[in-house]
Amino acid sequence: MKKMRNKIICFLFIFCLACNKPVTVGYHIIGNVQNVPVKYIYLKILPSVFMRTAEDYNNKYLDIVDSAAVVDGHFEFHSRSALDETMDANLCYKQLGQLKYLIFSSGKFKVPDFKLENTTIRINGDDPSNVEISGAKETEISLKYGICSPSEQYYKVRSNLRKAENSANPTLIKTLSIQLEQQQQQYFQKVKSIVIENPNSGVVNGYIYSWRNFLNPNQVQQLTRYQDKKMWESPTGVMIKYYLKQGNLLLPGNKFPTFSLADSTNRRYNLDEVKGKKLTLVVFWSSSCLPCRQEIPELKVLYKKFKSKGLKLISISLDYRKDYWKKALKVEKMTWINISNLPKKYNEIQERYQCNVIPMMYLLDNQNVIVMAREYELKKIKVRIEGQLK
Repeated sequence: MKKMRNKIICFLFIFCLACNKPVTVGYHIIGNVQNVPVKYIYLKILPSVFMRTAEDYNNKYLDIVDSAAVVDGHFEFHSRSALDETMDANLCYKQLGQLKYLIFSSGKFKVPDFKLENTTIRINGDDPSNVEISGAKETEISLKYGICSPSEQYYKVRSNLRKAENSANPTLIKTLSIQLEQQQQQYFQKVKSIVIENPNSGVVNGYIYSWRNFLNPNQVQQLTRYQDKKMWESPTGVMIKYYLKQGNLLLPGNKFPTFSLADSTNRRYNLDEVKGKKLTLVVFWSSSCLPCRQEIPELKVLYKKFKSKGLKLISISLDYRKDYWKKALKVEKMTWINISNLPKKYNEIQERYQCNVIPMMYLLDNQNVIVMAREYELKKIKVRIEGQLK
């Protein structure tokens, strides 16, 4: 009987300890922020900063998922359901009809976003515009590295290279190409060191996906080898695997993935219906993309010159609103087929054809085999077409 009583006491003691521990199956936000001038604070879960559309930014009340009462500066949010992966989030409040955000600071960075993860997160401060966050490993990583973009020198060299390509200076093009390759390799080493240091980080997983356009597929593949394998099963990890799979499919020599997309009158087309007798040029663009619009007069000249020789041109829109797209079509008066997946999200096309930077083009032969892949310079396309359609 005495043994049984001791077991019960021991069980109750352990149970009480467990009750006093924060439940971290999901997220648990504990806030103590003075001078919040309202009675309620709201939690917003956001699309990744690299994947937000203009619609997301225009909708200031997008994805408010919960609210908490503020009592003497104290508030709490609690989810017993685990998140699939780290997510971007805001804490905000309504004042005079506007949303105001808590601003998180650490060193040189001050941002309104933090990383929501399955742990206990503590937020403290005397001023809503300058609060500190603790317990959130992913937020600490994010604040430490920022958005982890390439250096200013990288962008400078890339811009100079594009100007040189337009001026047709072979010596300068070669020099700048070598410099750009060196800058890209430096960036790869920077990201690689971050991945090795944080193999289980959802934020770093997002870095790999979001900045894949500054790396080649082989480098992206290398980075995944330094990660914990469980990261591959997260939603972002699945997208990385899809990116690598599509990258292999979209190489020269492979057949271009077909489509079924509609024009502005809702008539649907597939690739075989619109392909050229000898060559097909597929152009990805958007009405809001200034370089895309500036390129259209050159495309008109190219199409007029080679249409009778077997060239077909197809423009695929990455617009997010059909009215914007249709308005641009009226202004530009393009005489070739223009299609999109509207009203669906353009991201589907973006991921399928890896056109994250536009304007971007693929040149296909008469069997829909890729001749030139992910090309950004129309001048290079023109040289190839002229060589094959003399």
